[in-house]
Formats: sequence, C-alpha cells, structure tokens
Amino acid sequence: MMSTPESLAPEDRALYEQLAPALPRNTTIPAPGAKHDLAAVESVSNMLQTPLMPWQKWFVRLATERAVDNPNRYRYKYVLCTVPRQSGKTTAMRCTLTERALKHRNRQAFYTAQTGKDASERWKDLVKKVEESPLKRFSKIRLAAGSQALTFVNGSSIRPFTPSAESLHGYTPHDVMLDEIFVWDAQEGADLLGAIVPAQNTLEDSQIWLVSTMGNAHSEFLNEWYEKGIVALNDPGSNIAIIDFGLPEGLDAFDPENWQYHPAVGHTIGKQDIAEAVEALTAGEFERAYMNRMVSAGETFIPMEVWDAAANPAQTPVPWGNICVGYDVAYGGESAAVVGAWYDQNDTIQIRTIHSEHGSTWLAEYLQHEIKPKRPRALGADSVGDTRVLTDALKNHGFVERPQELTPRDYASACIAFKTHLTEKTIQHNASVNMRHAVENAVIRPLGEGWAFSGSKSTGPIAELKAAVVAVKLLEQTKKRPGSPILRF
Repeated sequence: MMSTPESLAPEDRALYEQLAPALPRNTTIPAPGAKHDLAAVESVSNMLQTPLMPWQKWFVRLATERAVDNPNRYRYKYVLCTVPRQSGKTTAMRCTLTERALKHRNRQAFYTAQTGKDASERWKDLVKKVEESPLKRFSKIRLAAGSQALTFVNGSSIRPFTPSAESLHGYTPHDVMLDEIFVWDAQEGADLLGAIVPAQNTLEDSQIWLVSTMGNAHSEFLNEWYEKGIVALNDPGSNIAIIDFGLPEGLDAFDPENWQYHPAVGHTIGKQDIAEAVEALTAGEFERAYMNRMVSAGETFIPMEVWDAAANPAQTPVPWGNICVGYDVAYGGESAAVVGAWYDQNDTIQIRTIHSEHGSTWLAEYLQHEIKPKRPRALGADSVGDTRVLTDALKNHGFVERPQELTPRDYASACIAFKTHLTEKTIQHNASVNMRHAVENAVIRPLGEGWAFSGSKSTGPIAELKAAVVAVKLLEQTKKRPGSPILRF
C-alpha cells in the first residue's frame, strides 16, 4: 500500500510543507524515524557556500535514508530524481558526494553526465567550491585528463568519468551518480549499469543515483526507470526511490501562474528567467526543460511553416570571396554536406547546399579540388565526432592550414543564433529538400548553458543543417567582402 504525506513524521512533514507551492508530482515517502544524513549534507553545503533549497533538502533526506534493520545500508539502492533545468540538482549531488567522502575513509565516488566533457566541467565546479572553502586544506586535486580526482586526506575520492562501461573498469565504486540520463538510449544505459552494479556487489553501503530532466520518446533509459519508480510507489519493499518535480498534467506550461511548480523559483531563479527561456526555446523544448514534461520526439526545433516561409529559390549569385563555407559529416558517416552562407544586398543571410552525398569518403577530395581553389571567405566545421576526424585528414589533401573549427561553446551559440535568424526572418535558404529533411530530423541537446543540434540523437542525418549553422557562424565572425569568382548555381 502506498504511503502518503499524511503518514509523515512531524519533522518530515515540516520539510514537506516547505516545498509548497512546488510540491512533487510523485515522491517516495520517507519512513518515520529512519536515520538519514540530511543534517550532515546541509553542513557541507554551507561550507561550499551552496545552501540547499527546500526541494534539495527533501531529495537528500530521502536519498540518504538508512535501512531500519541495518543502518550501515541505504534504504534505497537506486534513487531516481527528475527536476526541471536550473533547479540545482547537480549541487545536491556534489554536496552529498562531498559529505560522504569526508565521513568515510577510502570511499570511492564517481560522477558522469551527458558526455565525459560535461562530467568533467561539472566536477570542476565542485573542485572550485572546495578550493574556496575551509575544506581546501583537507583535499588534493588532480586535473590531468583521464585521471582527474578530488582526494581527501582520509583517502576518499570523487572522480568524473566518461559514460561508458569501460570507464569504471578496475574500480569498486561506493557511489555512482548519473546526471542527465535522458540522453541515453536503453542499450547505453544498460551497458553503464552492467558495469556499475557488479562492481558494487561487495559493498554494503553502495548506491546509484539516476538524475535528469525529462526527455522524449528516444529517452529510453530514463523512461524505463521512470516507470520503475512509479511502480515502486506501491511496493513497500522496493529498493527504488523516486522524487519527481514538475508541472502536473492538465496545466498550461505557458501560463506564468503555473511556473511556481519549478522548485527553484523564488530561490535561485525568477519567473523572468523562465520567460526568457520561453522566447529562446521551441514550445516542446521549453516544456521538457523548464516544466519537466516528457515531449514528443517528433517536434522540430522550429515550426516547419517558419522554415518553409524562409525559402528563396531565386538566390542571386555572389563572388566566392563573399561566401563562408561550412561542412559536416553526419553521425556514423551516413552522409556529408557542404553549405555556403553569404549576405545579400539587403543584408539578409542566404544559405545554400553546395553539395551533399551519401557516405563521407568523397568529402576531403571535394573540399580539396572544388572548394579550396575558389578561395571562399572562410571554411570551417564543428570540432567533434566524425567531422573532426575528417578535418584531421585534410592535411593529406593539400590543406597546409587547418580549416576553422567551432568550439562546443561557439557551436551552441551558433545553433541558438541560427534559430533566432529564422524566427526574425533574417535568413533565407534555397528550398533544398535534403536540408529540409535535416531540419525535420534534428534533435537538440543541452550544451553548457545553451543547447545544440545532436547528430547522434537526431532521428536521421542532419549534416546539411549543421554545415549551415557553421557557415552562418563563420559569416557573422568575418566582415570583409573581397572580390572573387562568382558562385554559379
């Protein structure tokens, strides 16, 4: 039988009432009188100058609850927490990891996120907080890639890791925290747990946290665990806890009166911050990210009628010296594309697919023989994945100077700017069928404080779109307009 808030012990009821108006949609109910580590985690959070918000206290209270029959064990082996973006979930995780590292000798903890780079950046946030706190003199920091570790004088450590089964080989982790699990499919998640769970079998007080904002239909790993969490609410013997904050069903996500369900509103963010998110994101992405609702995987990053309205098949030829060229290899090398961008006489940005084909083996020679001799204003690409491999190979194809590469931060800002150009009608395209398909296929992912198009998560190849984003970014970074041979269509 499912416990309810009415069954809470007085101290837990007081904690629960502090959550209002952002009460959880679903939550496991703490056992009355059970031991937990909230007070200790709060002390650490204060030392790290990140005091916990009410929802974080509820999360930590439940996640650190001890088993009644054995206080050395956590009541819940698996803790699933879903909250909107900008709620401070990573803060709650790192404060708990630090508290456990300080309390226990030789405790090993590991943290990961969407990618190894994301995990490393968030781990560095913890390192910075420790360095600015009284805990600095009790810690030692190793920043070398592949062996990053925050180690305390008692031998305990906190490490970031790349989300792959191989990353934890040889370790015996007491605590493993998986952040933003919505990006992984069922197999990726299963591979991770397949490496973690056996490695913890000999540890009495081990635990796994699965934390995320909601995703879409492709978020198989999260969706599977969310269902498990809901089922666990009716199973007193389950070893799974769930804490789920977000907008309840039936309420309008775009009514500011309903934004109070975001648990950080009134604490670290305000409704104006959420209003700005409404302007920056698609309707579906806003509901997913800030209202923590699962959305359809089929929604495009921009309404297709907006894309179609930007068509201009009668583009006027311009000198090549006015054109910036972006190229991209689709995830897995399925296809590749070369796209040009330039300003027309009205300062509207024009984009056009110069060439695209299945496969990617043709691209290096095409850039060498068809693009490089024409001396475009700029040539560049994104700096990750299959495209990065192609760029590395260009030195064998007559490229003395490496084409420009967008950093992840630049790429994220370029994606956001590209969408803004479309909504503000300051960009036009030549109605390429392949690029339209790329727009339909595109799925976005969080990247830093922004978002970007994800080749691996999209529903099909998006090389034309990513190449266009790069071309437009290069165009905006360069201002000279030298003369050169004309691009003929």
